[in-house]
Amino acid sequence: MLWRLSVHFSLIPHWIVLAAIYLYFAPPSRWRGAHWIVLLGLTALIHTYIFAMCLPIWLASLLRRALRREPIVAHWLIEIGAVFAVAALLLALGGFFPLRGDMLGGGYGYFRLNLLSFVNPDGGLLQFEGGGDIPLRWPWSALLPTLPHAAGDYEGFNYAGLGSLVALALAFPLLFTERRYYVGHQIWPLIIACLLLTLFAISPYVTIGDRVFAVPTPPVLMDLASTMRSSGRFFWPVWYLLPLAAAWLLHKGFGSRVSGILLVLLAGLQIYDTAPGWSFLKSRFETVAGPYVTSIDAPEFAAIASHYNAVRKLPAANGSADWEQVAWFALRNGKPTDAAYLARPDVPAYAAYMDTIDATIAAHGLKDDSVYFLDREFAAKVAAHMTPDDALFEAGDFFLYAPGWSRFDTPTSLTPARP
Repeated sequence: MLWRLSVHFSLIPHWIVLAAIYLYFAPPSRWRGAHWIVLLGLTALIHTYIFAMCLPIWLASLLRRALRREPIVAHWLIEIGAVFAVAALLLALGGFFPLRGDMLGGGYGYFRLNLLSFVNPDGGLLQFEGGGDIPLRWPWSALLPTLPHAAGDYEGFNYAGLGSLVALALAFPLLFTERRYYVGHQIWPLIIACLLLTLFAISPYVTIGDRVFAVPTPPVLMDLASTMRSSGRFFWPVWYLLPLAAAWLLHKGFGSRVSGILLVLLAGLQIYDTAPGWSFLKSRFETVAGPYVTSIDAPEFAAIASHYNAVRKLPAANGSADWEQVAWFALRNGKPTDAAYLARPDVPAYAAYMDTIDATIAAHGLKDDSVYFLDREFAAKVAAHMTPDDALFEAGDFFLYAPGWSRFDTPTSLTPARP
């Protein structure tokens, strides 16, 4: 969860994974099905990866409730139908279903779980030194050395922490000596779910350190699995269950007093050991954000945009250069924008749009309800086909094109540009 503060803020709600684990073990309730419907429905709106990794836990819960002959199991078909119906409805409302196959495929087997991820404190980075291909080191342990890993393994970062590793080592013998406390409690459906999640996370490209071994797999299965291409994330429920199980076994084996002291000591070890990792993220914990300064913060640019319905950028591409500046400008001014960085872009649509953009500019066909931020190349193209009613201004790292500006009869202190 903390690692995601470096890049993926939308993947931080790990409380959902913990809530799913809780619902699996919670005491019987006539409302258990409703709890699952609400949790999975909300999760579908929050993040589809977390929704997908919680589905096996829910299915294991259904099987466990059937084995325990809980009364609510009589309505298991209703629960299954309701979960998928509510999730489908909310995914549709969230804009999920316009996604096509070519927007979902690719990546499975690259963003995998390394078999050493649980003990490897190298978090990697999405930044590269000097523009090279070797990611910078990001150690998450003060005591253990970083281990080699292959490209793409940063998505499968799952270092347990030395405190958790010691807890697991101490609890392992108790797995056999304390069997009387858990045998017959139907935990095997959850174990099967964990095994399936782990296998999916590993992918057919089995990786140990920096060595990759490909297991032959039918292309149709790879394409299907690529809908959730960052498979290393699917180990998260297992990552949480292992130390929880260790703590439970230590409590059963040593009693409250001894296990309490032991767990406090292990928590201290965990905090000390992982400090190099999370201390790197210190700025992310500020309660008051610093200003985000861009080259287009001047109020004169906002005044021009106020006369238009949308903010656009040329060249148009997913995550194009300086897209953040334009997206932030659009957000602050309450305008929709095509400046974005999408996890699942419609690449053919971008290409088709750009294939005709020169002809559109030459025909003076850019949308007159939008203001455009242009790079120098496109500013020169637009300037060659402007009419006297249009305006073009220098705007920080961009040029600002205002089609039909004269119709607003609004003075501005900006000087017209002629690139």
